[in-house]
Amino acid sequence: MTIENFIELIGYACSALQLSHADIQTEYSDYPICIINYVEKGINDKNIEIRFDGHSASLSALFNDKDVCDFVILHPDKIENIDQILSYLSENYKYDFLKSCWIISNYKIGLDEMEGGIVFKFC
Repeated sequence: MTIENFIELIGYACSALQLSHADIQTEYSDYPICIINYVEKGINDKNIEIRFDGHSASLSALFNDKDVCDFVILHPDKIENIDQILSYLSENYKYDFLKSCWIISNYKIGLDEMEGGIVFKFC
């Protein structure tokens, strides 16, 4: 993932926040989408995964009980230039040390390490 791709993906992630399940399906209809409904013992979680092949990344949109996206996870396929991405974030956005995240307008972006590698969390 290049820094230019990362900047564009920040825009996609932030624009997905606060959209409804149906709105995200419409907004990203030009991209491959996987819709997941997890149902067990009264729990009904919805998730939409959007694939950006040209950016070598996927976004997972998670929804609250009002069917509005309130959390997005950016899953890069691989990151060769994490230092450039961290420099970009630090140079362009305020970092909140107490919350361990960068503040982007009204949103927060955090960094986490998962089994598949590094992910960026937007909320």
